[in-house]
Amino acid sequence: MNYKGLIIRYGEIALKGKNRPQFEDTLLNNIKATLKINKLTNHDLKKKWGYIVLNFKKEQEITPYLNALKKVFGIYSISPFISSGKDIDEIKIKSLELLNYENKKTFKVKTKRTDKSFYLNSMELNAKIGEYLLKNSESRVDIKNPETIININITKEKAYIYTKTYKAYGGLPLGTQGKVVCLISGGIDSPVAAWNVMKRGAEVILLNIYTDKENIRKIEEIKRKLEEYTSGREIKLIEIARKDIFNGFENTQLNEKDKKTAVKYTCLFCKNNMMKIAEKYAEKYNAKAIVMGDNLGQVASQTLDNIYVARSGINIPVLSPLLTYEKQDIINIAKEIGTYDISIKEDYECPLRPKNPITRASLKVFKELKNKARI
Repeated sequence: MNYKGLIIRYGEIALKGKNRPQFEDTLLNNIKATLKINKLTNHDLKKKWGYIVLNFKKEQEITPYLNALKKVFGIYSISPFISSGKDIDEIKIKSLELLNYENKKTFKVKTKRTDKSFYLNSMELNAKIGEYLLKNSESRVDIKNPETIININITKEKAYIYTKTYKAYGGLPLGTQGKVVCLISGGIDSPVAAWNVMKRGAEVILLNIYTDKENIRKIEEIKRKLEEYTSGREIKLIEIARKDIFNGFENTQLNEKDKKTAVKYTCLFCKNNMMKIAEKYAEKYNAKAIVMGDNLGQVASQTLDNIYVARSGINIPVLSPLLTYEKQDIINIAKEIGTYDISIKEDYECPLRPKNPITRASLKVFKELKNKARI
């Protein structure tokens, strides 16, 4: 089928009121940048009310366009179309062309008039085009459960005719929600958390507290994978050795009794120090929040008590996009976006991880130990 272009739809942007043009313009710029990066140039883009039309200048393979545009946040769905003038006979012929290409046994016609001045209303269009298709094809009408739907959109300029709609990720255009500092590890969760806030329009600065050089290589690979969704923006990556922010309790003034208790709090001290570092970088780069890959109850440090304690003393918002996700849902997203195979590569185990970590931490005890240990 020689498609003439793509209808690119957005969802949530349509609800933005007076700010809507800003979101639309950012989305349009992100689309242009993404297509340029992917060396897709034989087209022109036009912003319409509620959608964007990409017109091919010459015959194009649509798959590269679909693959590229799916990764532009803010796009809800994409439909390849053929076009027609607004003459009813031409619309009939083009609709039949598309139905024959689809080669389905049943169909229905669904029309929409963006141009309300068109002399037939939607029901009349459905009837006339459906009657023509029924007479001139071997397909039959099935209103309730058709194998294909012939969609026709009548605009002021032309008619767009399409059958397929491909889902994209939706969300908000990247760059419309400011910046966040995202604590990123080599695990499955934190890259998905970063991707989720990117999907909501925030640019991420990645902060990796690494244990060894292999961990650094993994994070750099994850960074490159996430950059496939940034419309050409480079993601800033900050790397700090774990030993430089927390190295256990051996060189502290804690007595043996306090030290045994403190060891159970190890992961909370480490996470609290990580967030304090993240807070400093947030101030430096004008980021408005910290992002964590926490998932409620998944591991000992992510019980509600421990999340509460670990975040004490942090003065900017800490966001946890995955807090209520099922683990399998996180894995499914990681596979979908391409970070899973990177995350499951063997990594260095933290030598400070306690055998019996605290699960219901006390903020009072945490503060007392922190003051005594001076960490």
